[in-house]
Amino acid sequence: MKTEEERIDELIAHIDSFMTNGGGHMNVKTGDGESSETFCTACCGETSDNACNTPVK
Repeated sequence: MKTEEERIDELIAHIDSFMTNGGGHMNVKTGDGESSETFCTACCGETSDNACNTPVK
């Protein structure tokens, strides 16, 4: 059984890895009401230098 501190350390490492591997290019755009969507700017073509091959849904 992991301690709470171990779980927090793993979560921090996971977040750091995500941000290092392109997560820093995420934008959160909110619309009306409580709905919000997260878009990857690289996949949406907003930063063509970082464009990836993932189709925009």
